[in-house]
This record gives sequence, C-alpha cells and structure tokens, in this order.
Amino acid sequence: MVKFIDVVKGAAVLAIAAALSGPAFAQAQKTSACDKPAEAKKVTIVGDWLPWASQGPIIGAQEAGHYKDEGIEVELISPATPADPIKLVARQKVAFSMTYPPEIMVSQDTSIPVTSIAAILRTYPWGLVVNPDSGVKNPADLKGKTVGVSSTLAGREFVETMIRKSGLDPKKDVELVSQGYAAVQLLTAGKVAGITGLSYGELVTVQNLRKKENKSAPMFWNFRDYGVPEFYFMVIAGNDAWMKKNPAATCRFLRATAKGHEEFDKNRAKYNQIFAKKNEIFPLEEHTGFTDRTMAEWKDKSGVYFRQELDAWKKAQQWAMDVKLITVGGKPENYFTNRYLP
Repeated sequence: MVKFIDVVKGAAVLAIAAALSGPAFAQAQKTSACDKPAEAKKVTIVGDWLPWASQGPIIGAQEAGHYKDEGIEVELISPATPADPIKLVARQKVAFSMTYPPEIMVSQDTSIPVTSIAAILRTYPWGLVVNPDSGVKNPADLKGKTVGVSSTLAGREFVETMIRKSGLDPKKDVELVSQGYAAVQLLTAGKVAGITGLSYGELVTVQNLRKKENKSAPMFWNFRDYGVPEFYFMVIAGNDAWMKKNPAATCRFLRATAKGHEEFDKNRAKYNQIFAKKNEIFPLEEHTGFTDRTMAEWKDKSGVYFRQELDAWKKAQQWAMDVKLITVGGKPENYFTNRYLP
C-alpha cells in the first residue's frame, strides 16, 4: 500500500512537473510589455487630420491624465497634408501615426519598416459622395466628369476601382483631381461631380448643407460595393525599430488610449466642444454626429480594444495586388501585430 501511494505521488509529481514545463504554463508566464517602465518619456503621434472623433480617445487620455499615469507624455499633432502621417512615422519623426491599411502595405512594399499596432476605426466607410445636380445617377455616368479624390496613397485607387467596375477607363474617361481638405466646398460649389468621403463624415455634412437649401440629398456609393473589399478603415502605425526599443512605452500608450476612449465615451459633450473649437470646418452638431457614429468602432466584436484579425489584412492585400498598388506582397501577417496590446 505504501509503495502504491509512493507510486501515485511520484506520478502526480511528474504530471505536475510536466504541466509546469508545458505550453500552458509557458503561456501563463508570459508578461505584458506594459509590466515594465516606459523606455521613452515623450511620445508623439500624428493624427489623421484636424481634431475630430477619431482622435477623441487620445485627447481623452491627455485630459484625464492617463498617459501621465503610465509615465509618458503624449503630444498629438495634426498633419499638413493627408499624406504626411505615414511619412513621419516611417522617418521616425514621430512615434506613431493614425493612418490606413493601404499606407502600411505600400510602405512595407518599399521596405519601409512600419507596422499596424491597433485597429481603431474598423468598419469601412469610404465611398463617393455624389452631387445629384451633376446629372450623375450611377458610376458609368461619370464619363467626362471631374471627381475629387483623397491625396492618400489609396485615395485615387479606390475611385479607379469603382470606375473600372463600371466599365470606364479611369485614365481616359474621368478627370481625377486632388480634393485636399476642401472636398465639401468643391462639391457644393459644383466644381466636381463627386468626392471621396465617409458615410458618417462628408456625406452627412453635404446632406445637412443641401437640406438647409431645400435641395435633394446627395448620393453615396460605398467603394466596397464596387470592387473594394471591406477591411479596416483606420489603424495606428508604428516604426518597427522604435517599437523594438520602446515596447513598454508602446504598450502603455495603447493602454492609456483605451482608458481615454472610456473617458471620451462618458463625457462626449465635453470633447465635442473641443473638436468644434479646434476644427471649425464642421459645426458642433456635426462633430456630435461623428462621435455618436464612431464610438463603437474602437473595439472588436468581443469588446477588445485594438485587436486585429488576419483575414482583414488578407483581403486588403489581395485588392492592393490586383490594382498594382503593391507589387511585392509578402505575408499579410507582417502588416500588423497584436504583441503590444495591454
């Protein structure tokens, strides 16, 4: 009996030892980068544009002191042009930038080491906002018309994909011009038949303007209905070299930003006032609408902040290859990482 018990004890000890040395225990022993002090005390992120709802969680974390609690000081700056954010982070002029998946893919295609560390606006809202007074009723009617396009790397490609889908030649049949930050003004002045815009952004602005003038509502054609697959709209990019040197600062930045989202959500009116003051292109009521329509975009279906899925990047890469936005490609899992999530 004693021998039997000793054998059982021995087996139990061996089983426990095996468990402690196995994958489950190894997983349990992994520590978050957030567990160490931030290596960099000053962190700069360039926004996607002037302050609006997309930047609410960052501004919220600043206002509530969440970055200070993490041992970092975060500066949020606005880009001079829509093309600047990815360029600045690629050159390590800033730690992070708010950008778009095509910018990540094109950068890596040219051996620039930038990676998406967080999905922030997940649902694809890009499309063409069309002036009904232009006589255009479908994409095929764009022949001979002028269309405004975003100056981001993929802005023109989105429109060209739609035009090709309609049977037209984007190089010959339609004149594409850079709309800069004056997209709405170009459209309402009748200088272009359509502009690239967001379903909860430029579309709403144009709707409100035309409603006040008792004019018919603009049309909106989402690019995903005309050959562009649905992938993440906006992400946060980081320079690989910088993040490897500053993993704790990266993780702590994300953790504080997630808390900033909660602050933003609880005090929407306060932050809408901040947006309206810093970004006078839109009135307060429209900033309020942007906030309400984008608040849920920062979490995945399981309620997790920032987490990215491989499938979204596979779709993005396939489209980018098809339109020759990128030529090298590579593994789609290299475009993003979840390793810095808190």
